[in-house]
Amino acid sequence: MTKYNYNNELDERKRKRLDHKLKLVEKRDRLLIKDRTSDRAVFEEVFDKSTLMILYTLLNLGIVEQIFGVLKSGKESRIYRGVDSEGTVVVLKIYLTVAIEFKRMLPYIQGDPRFKHIKRSKRSLVYAWAQKEFKNLQRAYAAGIYVPKPIHVKKNVLIMEFIGEGDIPVPTLKDKPPKNLTTARRMYKELVRNVKILYQKAGLVHGDLSEYNIMNKDGVPIIFDMSQAVLVDHPKAEEFLLRDLNNLNRFFKRTGIQVKETKKLYKWVTKGK
Repeated sequence: MTKYNYNNELDERKRKRLDHKLKLVEKRDRLLIKDRTSDRAVFEEVFDKSTLMILYTLLNLGIVEQIFGVLKSGKESRIYRGVDSEGTVVVLKIYLTVAIEFKRMLPYIQGDPRFKHIKRSKRSLVYAWAQKEFKNLQRAYAAGIYVPKPIHVKKNVLIMEFIGEGDIPVPTLKDKPPKNLTTARRMYKELVRNVKILYQKAGLVHGDLSEYNIMNKDGVPIIFDMSQAVLVDHPKAEEFLLRDLNNLNRFFKRTGIQVKETKKLYKWVTKGK
């Protein structure tokens, strides 16, 4: 195993404990990839040297104790199930530093004063994107919206609350539509209300809200994937909000319920009328 430089203040017990953790996580890193594919290139795409060092730091801090299999794999990130030092299941979202799409991300970052000083390098943009999702989750969670609780972020690794039963995450609305009209009406009203709270209390517009990033926990909607959410004074906030509302109307109209006109919803969300 590669030798690491440890702080001289760490005693022998702590050094041995950290060595043991590093060996475990290196072994698990390889098992994670074998869960999905045997291609070594995939391992290097996700767990490059920088990302591994971040994970080692999180292990040393006790924020993460173990990392297990892939929950979701996307173009820009991989989502893993983990366990913290108290045995609580958490989610690790690792943004890929080699697969970022500048053209897709820039419209959501440009115009956001929180990120006006970021560099135009891939790695800097990935780190900003992870910070952006963490900050957006903090705002939404503080406003009382049901989103995964943000726990920690370091560079391109975001740690959040795991929402599910055992090892199985709650399905999305796309995979588990409302079971009947009554449930559909209730979920629709709850989601529209959450859009309003997100706008008026958290000062955010989700920007990509659809059945693909809403969980259905036995009829209770849970919004996730907040990386692209923008502040309400963002130049494209109106455009993104109208798109979010249109997406909700499109999906729930297909369930057979009556939905409100998008323009009226927009006015209610932004003005409270």
